[in-house]
Amino acid sequence: MATYATEIASSGRSKCRGCERSIAKGDVRLGETMMNPRVDRETTFWYHPLCAAYKRPPAILEFLEQGGELEDADRLRQIAEVSEAHPRMARLHVAHVAPSGRATCRACRETIAKDDWRISVVFFEDGYLNPAGYIHAGCVEAYAETTESAMDRVKLFNPELTQAELEMLAESVEG
Repeated sequence: MATYATEIASSGRSKCRGCERSIAKGDVRLGETMMNPRVDRETTFWYHPLCAAYKRPPAILEFLEQGGELEDADRLRQIAEVSEAHPRMARLHVAHVAPSGRATCRACRETIAKDDWRISVVFFEDGYLNPAGYIHAGCVEAYAETTESAMDRVKLFNPELTQAELEMLAESVEG
């Protein structure tokens, strides 16, 4: 059984389990404490609240239902509810151009051609995001049953993408 808490990060050393970037000193972070079978003890996994809403919707919803307070709680709840309604949406992670033509799309089972946009798929298991392949950017709706908030996720988890790249990717995702 997991427990949840928020706190202000006392240093910049903790890493968000959602976006895999550092949580800056002074930022609010959401902690999910659970048994970690890899080390056979309880471990707290830290998230930026927005990353938790996208990647760990049950955690953020349970925290908010228990009376937890977060800035922008209504927006976080709305984002998490989309992921709860469409569980595969929480698995979408990083978008990039395929460097080769070897990957197979988890949605349509066709090869993802070299230089096509693809989105990585990850599963949350034992506190970690584990890679599980890719989907064509154009297969988001087929895979997740919606494109709602898909580009918001892409922007959050891909801060290095330029505006031009985001526009090309949006065309692929939204068809």
